[in-house]
Amino acid sequence: MGTAVEDGLIRRNPCQIKNGGTVNTPERPTASVLDVFAIADASQPRYRALVLLGAFCGLRWGELVGLRRRDIDLDEGVIRVRGSVSELNSGTRIYKAPKSEAGKRSVAIPQSVLPAVVDHLRQFAESGADGRVSWARRGRLPAGTTSTGCGTRRAPRWESRACASMIFGTPATPWRPTPTPTRVS
Repeated sequence: MGTAVEDGLIRRNPCQIKNGGTVNTPERPTASVLDVFAIADASQPRYRALVLLGAFCGLRWGELVGLRRRDIDLDEGVIRVRGSVSELNSGTRIYKAPKSEAGKRSVAIPQSVLPAVVDHLRQFAESGADGRVSWARRGRLPAGTTSTGCGTRRAPRWESRACASMIFGTPATPWRPTPTPTRVS
């Protein structure tokens, strides 16, 4: 229709909606480095490394939940992402390879996070190379996903009460970013 207007075939585009292509999305709040460590310190010990790896390594929820001991190289300080866990609408959880070769990758673990990972593996992970890193109790996967309507379920939103309750062990108040002070010139 835009071409018809340009060619002079019609005076105006009847399909065009004023400001129809404009989307104003407010900036999402992000946690500062200090906020992330404060959240990790306030978490149950089982979830401390989960919070730190999620924040500083950029792993997706399914990738974090699907981690096995063999995926974590403590000597090199690297996580090798080889797959992830998805939850079907039926509640069944499946481990699957990434959708593309680009999804298989190595991610560096920051030196400040490595001690938390070592502690977690020592205290909570299952034994053996195929042992799950195990974020949940009794070998279960953490709950708190929601349906996407396309056969799989979405990861929990970190700011939700359900996720806060899982991480902190109480009906906690969801995380809110620390206000950034404004400078006055």
